[in-house]
Amino acid sequence: MVKSDFDIALLWSRALLWLLLGSVGTQLSGQRLIYDHYGIREGLSNRLIRDIEIDDFGLVWVATPNGLNRFDGYDFVTFSTTQSFFGAERLSQAYVQEIEMTQDGKLFLFYQDLYSSFDVFDPITFEVERVEVSLQVAGQPRGFYVSENNEVYAISKEETFTAISVFDYARRDFEEVCRIDEAWERQYPTINFLVDRQGRVILYDQEHGLRICSQSNTEKYPLQDLLGDITETPAHLNILYQDLQERIWLSFAGQAGVYRMEEQSDSLFLYQGLGKEANYAYVWEDDNANLIFSEAATIGNFAESEHLWCLTADQRLLNFDQLLEVGHYIVDIRSQDFFRTLFIGTDTGLKVAQNTTTRIDQYLATGLGEGRRGASMRGITSDGNGKVYFGREVNNWYVLDTETKLLDTIRLHDRYGNYLRFNDSQGVWYDAAGYLWGVTGDGTDRRIGYLHQNDVEKCTTNTYVYPHALTCYAVLDDSTYCFGTRSEDNTYGLVYFDRRSHSFFRYSDVQGDNPFAKAHIRYIEPEGEFLWIGTEQGLFHLDTNTGLYEWYVRNRSSLADDEDAISVDLADQPIKT
Repeated sequence: MVKSDFDIALLWSRALLWLLLGSVGTQLSGQRLIYDHYGIREGLSNRLIRDIEIDDFGLVWVATPNGLNRFDGYDFVTFSTTQSFFGAERLSQAYVQEIEMTQDGKLFLFYQDLYSSFDVFDPITFEVERVEVSLQVAGQPRGFYVSENNEVYAISKEETFTAISVFDYARRDFEEVCRIDEAWERQYPTINFLVDRQGRVILYDQEHGLRICSQSNTEKYPLQDLLGDITETPAHLNILYQDLQERIWLSFAGQAGVYRMEEQSDSLFLYQGLGKEANYAYVWEDDNANLIFSEAATIGNFAESEHLWCLTADQRLLNFDQLLEVGHYIVDIRSQDFFRTLFIGTDTGLKVAQNTTTRIDQYLATGLGEGRRGASMRGITSDGNGKVYFGREVNNWYVLDTETKLLDTIRLHDRYGNYLRFNDSQGVWYDAAGYLWGVTGDGTDRRIGYLHQNDVEKCTTNTYVYPHALTCYAVLDDSTYCFGTRSEDNTYGLVYFDRRSHSFFRYSDVQGDNPFAKAHIRYIEPEGEFLWIGTEQGLFHLDTNTGLYEWYVRNRSSLADDEDAISVDLADQPIKT
């Protein structure tokens, strides 16, 4: 049964609509990740997902132990060893292990523990063509590899040699490309291999170890040089993968760390970006050359992922543990962009996740019911060396080590060693001399302003007291800060603090008046020698050298005749920047 162009267009439109809306299935929302779950109840033939592929029409093909599933965003159709519907041919086996695209848009299907043959499946006509490998290669077939160019390679062995052959898709036959003369004791060995873009074969097995085969020679790598004193040769490789940037990655079963092969020298080195003490089970790549490594707590038939790490195309390493909300037994991930939609195969079904944000770590956060108030943060700053400081509205400051994720409390004490309680925190900042500064109230209902200078190394604090509340602040330079103030009788003002003399002085204009007496200062933004000052009575532009200012208001009707403000019209629409 051949589908028409209309049928194909309909399938494509349905798949595209599903990708855009994500409205089908059981939608689960974690704190950081939104995903849809598809299992047996939604039509999947088996809950264990072994592989995922997306064809040129946007249809999702899913490999399971109970057949091949096609998903168009609404329904699953199963292809297996029994005829699912009229016109669908039977697969060679039910347990589909791997799916790869052919050069003309068909599917290569590889089956668990079946190396003597594989299938070519036509997703349009549902025809199945069986390719007999054992009849065309020398020796006993032991595995397959599909290159980036959709070429199928088969590895085979006999008592005295190992051979690698490539499948000619047009002629439907194999041609041997590499042979290694080596004796075999094991009858059914597990052999990991790939063919890189230069045509070299990198292969590994427990009996012969790691080697590279080219047309001219075969080079063997002593594992002791890589792994140190090992009591037993690793049974296989968890990872053997060449990425889009032509880097080759390896991890050994039962051994910590991930290794990378240098392109020029063929030397292997332990990759320092990932944890050297952890085991790694999988690596996946999107179409933009971003990689996800699975750090596994236990590695058996299905590895339990403990952490996920994304190595971006520009070499940034990001924590992707938010994806573990779909489950810790992740077998496969397919995506055009790991930062958008991901198709995740797990031991409990297919998960379609919208990874619109990277991981968000929470500190001092608690689940609050209606009517309750949590810890309000009133300022954040950094020392530029991995320490982040932030101030709570009351009583405490905090320091976060971004490398270890450890959070510590900074308690302020006066010169007598007494714990300083405060309220009305307005922010914190870190200066070039290594001091942490902050603005607070005195912990009472009185409008008293505190300016704290904390030595983070010595854990000592100098506190400078101002008789009025400090409502906001700005750092003008290394030695001068300025603040908005508010007195008990609701008189406002602008003051400076000189670090050298440890003293405050109030701003007054050239006539000696306080232009901010009725203007509650909310924001101060330095701009060279000028200050932009936002108040509840308009915007001021102050020249710090001359003391002259301009005052902008929306209309003057509420002002006295002697108040020299400039009336301006506000834009009806927000200004786009």
